[in-house]
Amino acid sequence: MSSGFGFLGEFWQWLKSDHALIGISGAAGGAARAIALREPVKRSMGYIFVGFLSAEFLARDATQFFPKQISPTGAGFLIGASAIFLIGFLGDFIRFYVTRNKRGEP
Repeated sequence: MSSGFGFLGEFWQWLKSDHALIGISGAAGGAARAIALREPVKRSMGYIFVGFLSAEFLARDATQFFPKQISPTGAGFLIGASAIFLIGFLGDFIRFYVTRNKRGEP
């Protein structure tokens, strides 16, 4: 039988699952990056979203590369933070390359 809460009940069950904890820890990695860089709210929300998605899709496979002491949620946090770092680095590199070409520099 259903608990009578419909969507909220299902959402609560999902929040208590390991799958959700990994995603939330990845989002926390994105939030840590946004706070450290003092980014505006719009960009911070993007960091949190990308951290969540990268942890959801990459953390379970990446746990085999971490020591046994690191839990899957810890791996999710590390994956989320490192994904934000890589995306930020690529964005800065592309922005630098585009502005350099607009100025006519080789």
